[in-house]
Amino acid sequence: MKMNKYLRVILITILLAVMASCGNSKKKDSVFSNPVKAYNKSKNSIAIDQLTTISRAVDSYYIDNGNFPETLNDLIPMYLRTKNEITDPWGSPFEIRTDDNENFYLISPGRDLSFETNDDVKRSL
Repeated sequence: MKMNKYLRVILITILLAVMASCGNSKKKDSVFSNPVKAYNKSKNSIAIDQLTTISRAVDSYYIDNGNFPETLNDLIPMYLRTKNEITDPWGSPFEIRTDDNENFYLISPGRDLSFETNDDVKRSL
């Protein structure tokens, strides 16, 4: 079977690109090189996106009521549709808290399911 010379050029280019990407050990973890780390990183990114959405809902609640909600359940159904939106990718509920300076923030316990550990995902309000 005779291969079109353009098809050969394309296949060689693809092969060289794949070989170059496999040989670079400094690249970020991928689903292929470290699937567990990539999976956890994607869940962390989802949690960050969720915190952005929740933060907007809290801002709207504050504008309407003049104060922050006591719990994130207060946002449902007027500002967020369901409880799923206030549950992190690991199945734990997000919480609204205040720090020592009385600044409000949102928090997820992260992968270990425990608050106040290194893997918590936080966002200031």
